[in-house]
Amino acid sequence: MPFLHSPKYHPSIDEVIIQTLKSEGVKNEVIEDKLVEMTKIEAMDRYFSSKEVEVTTESISHFISHAFYIDLDKAYLLDIETAENLKEPTPKAAITWYLENQQQDWTGEQIRILLKNLFGINTNGLAFLENKKISLYSKKQWILKQDHDLFIVSTGVKDIDVYILATDYFKQKTGLDGLPENLHEKLNELGFSYNQEKMCYYFCTEDGQSVEDSFKGQVLNSLIEVARTKYDHL
Repeated sequence: MPFLHSPKYHPSIDEVIIQTLKSEGVKNEVIEDKLVEMTKIEAMDRYFSSKEVEVTTESISHFISHAFYIDLDKAYLLDIETAENLKEPTPKAAITWYLENQQQDWTGEQIRILLKNLFGINTNGLAFLENKKISLYSKKQWILKQDHDLFIVSTGVKDIDVYILATDYFKQKTGLDGLPENLHEKLNELGFSYNQEKMCYYFCTEDGQSVEDSFKGQVLNSLIEVARTKYDHL
């Protein structure tokens, strides 16, 4: 069959996923649609379950780079215990160490858990946020960013602080200088403070520990709700 005119991820990744669909008897005429509609989580599971793919640091980095736009070379290694086992505590060295010392079947799910434990990278959460009109800047790189996003969530290297601000697209389309009024109350209730000069909301943990996933979920759900109910037309 002719290959996709616009690869979804990368030709080498797409081809592996297409082969898994063919092996299940999916007809050629619908394979491209299946790939386009497939979630990133299913794509990841299919890719790493394929006999054509050896689970290595490079294959993980390759997939994460093209599916989630994350450069693992720039990831911040949060697992101190693992870092102590490495001569050079680089992100890829940490992945290699785990792959060599944890003998198991490395499924897509297991790799997602590994990335969360080592770097705080929540690929399940990132997949959920796709097309929710929220940009995410974390650990000094854009993790999620689309032209028509309305709000930006920015976190620091150690995830102890969070900034919420409006995108230029949102301000252009609404005529507002910053975040909408209906978000102010929600963020105030969550403990955010408003920075008038920067026109953004700011939160920092008092104990210097990373922000809990449950808290992140509350923040993101508040943003998603406002985007969906008030600005779905943008």
